[in-house]
Amino acid sequence: MIKAFAIESKKALPSSASIAALLHDIGKLIMVRYMKVDLSSLLIICKEKGISFVEAEREALGCDHAEVGGAVAKKWGFPAEIISAIELHHSIVPGGNGPLLDAVMLANYGTKSIGIGLGAEAFNIQMDFAGSRERLGIGIEEFERACAQTLLWMADQMKCADKK
Repeated sequence: MIKAFAIESKKALPSSASIAALLHDIGKLIMVRYMKVDLSSLLIICKEKGISFVEAEREALGCDHAEVGGAVAKKWGFPAEIISAIELHHSIVPGGNGPLLDAVMLANYGTKSIGIGLGAEAFNIQMDFAGSRERLGIGIEEFERACAQTLLWMADQMKCADKK
């Protein structure tokens, strides 16, 4: 998705955007593997209480996947900008999130828009969609083209995988 946004954007995206977008949900993998998180119980909490997935994680576990991912990224010695993107990808920062975080949040939203990924929260996320697009120089038409291009690339990858 980041590659498609880079093509469509009127501004240069941060060079670490692809890595940060790829790793932004690393905390989910850690939580499922080591904290034995039951996603279905978190989704029930979301529905019953009308809260976001991240809020349900905090309520049930005392932390959320962004916090866990940030802690792991720190432990692994990742650059501060990537740690910040992982930690804050579900946060709205007044006045803007910065280009890296905007890129990660927009990529997260874009992949959910086209049905890619394992995000249990679906569209139960908060973000400044219009603001992130504007700050990155990506209009709605460019966003839609980037989503379509990503789907085409994914289809090509699936064809290659099927041939092996």
